[in-house]
Amino acid sequence: MKKVATILEKYLGPGETVIVGVSGGPDSIALLNYVYTFAQANNCTIVVAHVHHGLRGKEADEDLEFVQKIAENRGQQFESIRAQLSGSSVEVKGRKLRYEFFEKLRQKYSARYIITAHHADDQLETILFNFIRGCGPTGLGGMEIEENGILRPMLEIRKQEILKYLKQHSLEYRTDSTNDSLIYTRNFLRHEVVPRCEMINPAFTETVLRNSVIFNEFDQWLRNEAQKFLDKKLEFTLQQYVQLPRALKLAVIQEVYRSGKKSHYALPIKKVFEVEKLLERNIGNKKIRCGGGGVFYLNKGVVRFEAA
Repeated sequence: MKKVATILEKYLGPGETVIVGVSGGPDSIALLNYVYTFAQANNCTIVVAHVHHGLRGKEADEDLEFVQKIAENRGQQFESIRAQLSGSSVEVKGRKLRYEFFEKLRQKYSARYIITAHHADDQLETILFNFIRGCGPTGLGGMEIEENGILRPMLEIRKQEILKYLKQHSLEYRTDSTNDSLIYTRNFLRHEVVPRCEMINPAFTETVLRNSVIFNEFDQWLRNEAQKFLDKKLEFTLQQYVQLPRALKLAVIQEVYRSGKKSHYALPIKKVFEVEKLLERNIGNKKIRCGGGGVFYLNKGVVRFEAA
């Protein structure tokens, strides 16, 4: 867990205000304790942020009360939001809700970072999930320790290390009863897929995480080359495009989308292939609409992207 302190020291300065996402579970409680120790030594202000998803009734109410009590006992600012998630894609909706709430708090308190409790086992699940649903090197690189105002100081820490830390410091935490439910994709990966992969390779997690570093570096190189090619524009000519290696062609499509949408989210790889196919055919005036808004246009040998 010394890595956590090292990362906090690297990215945070004295007197800063930080937003810490705390669910009340073991990971976020360990994170909050580490940030609290750092904050005391560096005169930092902690804003504890909690999201009540409205999914587990009394249990979720007790989670909120538990986190609020910890914050109040330590003199920390506490912020929460209540939602009532339902229907399909609850995991996706919940994630969107959390980060929108955290970002509002980041702006409200003029904080540089939202600090989350993602750890190495979460990273593994993210990479597997991205691979299964179809992604490029961006998805296989997983999450980064620091990106777009989010800081993940425990990203290289395994779950067992976190549990050991909690026991050593006699820290209480809440347990989410839905963590064992296999209807949620991440739980299925955690309880069913990963253990079977470890039967083939006992060092499966470490292997995937090492490879993710390579994919991250490869993806960053591709993005840099794509940015050079585009030269801050949202359009390019087919004449220039066809001369590129295929991997760079796909990266150019992704970079146009990211720049046009002003977002760090990647275009689904299936949609990237659709745009690629359109450009290969080069027939007449065509367009492809992208999920989340935005349209790629092909007109007289020029490709351009317009955000919705």
